[in-house]
Amino acid sequence: MTDAGATPDAAIPSVGKTIVVALLMGLSIATIGTMSWVTLIRLNISERPDVPWAAVATGSWLVVMLAWLSGRGWPRRTSAARRFHLRLWRPQPGAWSGDSLTTILGLIGALVGLYVLYVLMGTSRPPADLSPYPTTAIRFSALLMAPLVAGVVEEMAFRGYMQSHLERIGPTFAILVTSAAFTLLHASHGLAYLLALAPGLFLASVVYGYLALKSGSILPGMALHFAGDLAFSYFALLGGDSARLFAH
Repeated sequence: MTDAGATPDAAIPSVGKTIVVALLMGLSIATIGTMSWVTLIRLNISERPDVPWAAVATGSWLVVMLAWLSGRGWPRRTSAARRFHLRLWRPQPGAWSGDSLTTILGLIGALVGLYVLYVLMGTSRPPADLSPYPTTAIRFSALLMAPLVAGVVEEMAFRGYMQSHLERIGPTFAILVTSAAFTLLHASHGLAYLLALAPGLFLASVVYGYLALKSGSILPGMALHFAGDLAFSYFALLGGDSARLFAH
């Protein structure tokens, strides 16, 4: 990565190369960020489950990832490119005012509506079995950290790095390709899960993509992603019963 990619007007080396780089960078960030939590929580269940050390370690790792991807740290020659592609906060002048603000609020409203529908659909299923999570500390940390990891990592990976690279080809193209990759990534939950939720995942990703594009930031998407996944975990996976978080 070089500073040549740090501006939206940089020359496109080739469409194929841009797509490959975008996919590799986005999927690498998603894998590194997500697998750190998956690995550590499994260890935490068997090693000192009374102390939520996996949540602390994962939270610290997310801060490091966020800081580095936003341009801090070595090598300094890539700082501008990293900051540009993460798109943590770089709105265009007037992006948060007038008609642009109306569009942003409309996109936020659409995401809230999609999450309400998602949660309502999830509440029709039996609550999740929490027996693999033996302690109260583990259950609370899993409830909070799984949505946090998904919200932070997936927005950095997809609406940040992957989409911003692909926007050099075209914004609509970038959002559609990113949304396809985002949807297919959820095949890790199983084929039945993917087939059932693929249309909703793709649609939500498209809205997230336009929100990042119009607002110039992945922060609104991060907040909504975390809040929506947390609501789903509580109302669908726990059945809205907070008592289930306390191990007996």
